[in-house]
Amino acid sequence: MIKKIILLTCILMFSFNCKKKAGLYKGFVVGITGVAIYKAPADLKNKVAVLLRGTEFEVLQEKIKDPALGEKRYWYEVRTNDKTGFLSYDEALINRSISVFEASKENLAGIVTVPVLNLREKPSLESGILAKLPQFSLVNVLAKGSFMEYVKEKHDRWLEISTPEGKRGFIFAGFVNLYPAVEAQAAIERKEISLNGYFQITRPGAKFTVSPDGDAVTSDTEGQCGNMHPDFFPAEKEFGVVTSKSYLNGKTFYKIEMVEYQEFDCGLAASGWVNSEYGKFYDPSEFSEYSLSNPSATLERSDISALKSAVGNDFNAISSSAEALNVSAQNSQGFYIVTAIKGYKNSRNAGNYSQQQFILKRENGTSSIVSSPIPGELKITDLDGDGIKEVLATVSMRSSDSTTILGFVDGKYITVKSVSSEEGNGSHLALDSNNIITETSYLYDEAKQESKDIVLKYKYNKGKLIKL
Repeated sequence: MIKKIILLTCILMFSFNCKKKAGLYKGFVVGITGVAIYKAPADLKNKVAVLLRGTEFEVLQEKIKDPALGEKRYWYEVRTNDKTGFLSYDEALINRSISVFEASKENLAGIVTVPVLNLREKPSLESGILAKLPQFSLVNVLAKGSFMEYVKEKHDRWLEISTPEGKRGFIFAGFVNLYPAVEAQAAIERKEISLNGYFQITRPGAKFTVSPDGDAVTSDTEGQCGNMHPDFFPAEKEFGVVTSKSYLNGKTFYKIEMVEYQEFDCGLAASGWVNSEYGKFYDPSEFSEYSLSNPSATLERSDISALKSAVGNDFNAISSSAEALNVSAQNSQGFYIVTAIKGYKNSRNAGNYSQQQFILKRENGTSSIVSSPIPGELKITDLDGDGIKEVLATVSMRSSDSTTILGFVDGKYITVKSVSSEEGNGSHLALDSNNIITETSYLYDEAKQESKDIVLKYKYNKGKLIKL
């Protein structure tokens, strides 16, 4: 009898496990504050749990339409330990609080390009080290992380990989070169190494190839983010961003990667190899020196020291620009909206860069920054009719936006009001044709379980908002 009970228990346990829903692929919580999972898609009132940073989970179902927004927002169904719930795609695409690792559909191999690369338990620099992979090690790519990020000045994504010895873990893709598996051994023989710098095209006819001295990169060549855009490669006199160096048949080749700046896309616009005979390589310090000696025509010498102090040593004077800002009818000279570039950007907005906007003042041969960094799209207008212009800066994203009003006070632009909203919560500013500023705050009343709007109206006057 006891044996029958034990047998029946085992059968029931086996049956339960068989019915357990299989996961599609894995993911990890990478956000500092963790992430909440909910009982149902968009059911923000019913939280199942908060998954802490470093938590591993399974994706059970993907691309679940939002009940209210439909295809404008999708959800994952996930499971971790004994808990099952739902996560918004926005956590991966916008907030970047999770990274999911869908199995790679390509048969890719990677070659380590740095002297030593750590193989980690999870996709994080804080994770434990499983092994140290020496330069030119061959790895098999199993899955790619869902977004690109910066690690030690490299802009790429985490990879789940396996080694020929059977070890499995995570490495950062910025420190390997990826190839179709059948081409990997040839890449090892070329002794490709990781390299940071810039390559200036100095001769016409430069050819960019998929591999050193290989086939040309075309619009049909596949990249990490879709097909390549060869028009983003540097033209004559322009620079390309160098990520690797290789030797083949006595020739030196540099790998060029040009990224188009985008909010949500990973943005790899063009990647290919170029023969060193078509130009000159600059390491970061040499490029910085060249940049400061050859600034944009819109910048004056006095601007450069002010911007370098505000932005940092990797300020690029070639790609930065200044546009006159007419603060008032009486003073049309001296104030400029400056877009300061770190890294490199060409005329097609491709390179590897970040940018900040400032207001700069030129006076008596000197330049000074007269504002904090200003994000987003700018609207310049006189809000109070005193002849001095104010600045409205707006950042619009898929599920959030922010607006900042800057006023001219005591010779500088200061923040007068800044609001933001996300997923229907927060505040929004709007300006009508009479320069009336309307602030609408969207609040959720937990007790009444309903949303309500609070609307306030203001008039701007000399650095202050007057409530109407």
